[in-house]
Parts: sequence; C-alpha cells; structure tokens
Amino acid sequence: KNFTETACKGPAFLAERREEMNKYCSSNVPVVYGYLLDKAVEPYIRLRSVESFSTRHPAMLVCSAYDFYP
Repeated sequence: KNFTETACKGPAFLAERREEMNKYCSSNVPVVYGYLLDKAVEPYIRLRSVESFSTRHPAMLVCSAYDFYP
C-alpha cells in the first residue's frame, strides 16, 4: 500500500504520526536551535549604488549579505 492510502484510512494513523513527531521532532527542536545559535556568524553587509536599467530611476541601492550562518 502506498502512504496516501494508509493515511486516509483513519485518524489512528495520523495520531500515531503526530505522537512520533512530538516524541522525536518537538523534543529536539530546543537542542538543535541552541546548537545553531552557538554557531551563528554575523553577516558581512554591503550596500552599493548601481545604475538603473530603467529610464525612470537614475540609480538603485543594492544590499547584499555574505558569510552568515544560519
């Protein structure tokens, strides 16, 4: 049977998946989030003026962000 046939059979299947999500995913979110915050790197920001491709605007500002995580 494929996944959609099994999932559509009743609320018991979905309740089991929800329980698994709460057991494995929800409990690990704070751990992973904390780990990512410890590894965070501030971005290098560059703001520059460029010539516009349209005739309505003489110039545009372009903002770029580099070397950041997450």
